[in-house]
Amino acid sequence: MNGPLEDIRVRPGTAALQRRTWRVLLVEHDRRHARAAERELARDQRLQTDVVPTASSARRALAEQDYDLVILDLLLPARAAWALLDSIR
Repeated sequence: MNGPLEDIRVRPGTAALQRRTWRVLLVEHDRRHARAAERELARDQRLQTDVVPTASSARRALAEQDYDLVILDLLLPARAAWALLDSIR
């Protein structure tokens, strides 16, 4: 299998890593970058990716769904990424 998670080793008893599907939230305001990242993530069938363009839409998505991984564009306008990062840590 070729994909972004091919080198991850699963330890016994690590339930989140043993899931068949990983939920990924990609927060990227640039459509071209978002499409490229989404295509790359789609190569690994274990990943189910949601893409949102703003920090506010990411907050809504995080409130509605549990994610295993958040990929965050730190260059979102108005330093919104840093505020989002602070709120989800």
